[in-house]
Amino acid sequence: MVAHIFKEHGLWLGPTQPADHANPLGYFENNTLKERMKKVHGFDVSGPMPETRSEWRGIVREVIRGQGYAGERWGFKTGVHYWNVWGDFRPIFVKVMRNRDDIVRSYRKFGGVYPRHGDGFIDRGLAALNELPGFEVDADALISGDRGRIAFALNGCGLEYDEDKVNTIVNPELWHAG
Repeated sequence: MVAHIFKEHGLWLGPTQPADHANPLGYFENNTLKERMKKVHGFDVSGPMPETRSEWRGIVREVIRGQGYAGERWGFKTGVHYWNVWGDFRPIFVKVMRNRDDIVRSYRKFGGVYPRHGDGFIDRGLAALNELPGFEVDADALISGDRGRIAFALNGCGLEYDEDKVNTIVNPELWHAG
């Protein structure tokens, strides 16, 4: 939902995973770049970075240019376990804050990493998220009608907040629906 809002406000994400029955508005994840990231860096890089920084910058440049990137503001939706992969890009982090139980439910539902990595994986991610600088957007507050943090995050990223665009995307009936 938050990545969708940023995309509709002009953030380039590249081609993203399409909608399906579980997420009827789409996922807004650039799977090509996501798979390359996992191939280069491994699965959980919440610890020290491997010596792949210059290689990674070249891979990102190659992938996004091949996808039509033309120099506009761009972003990438990823889990918190990959935050340090992006340090050389001088990112502005937009942290989507969610209840831990909701995160576990989402991982289980989508067959994500949770079954293989368990509670420690989620807890490390939440700890890292709390330490990262950046803008926080509380997903439940956004669904409940609070637009303050999303407006602040968009404006802080150099994108002009448009309440009509946000209201078109935010749908309480779809939240946790899939």
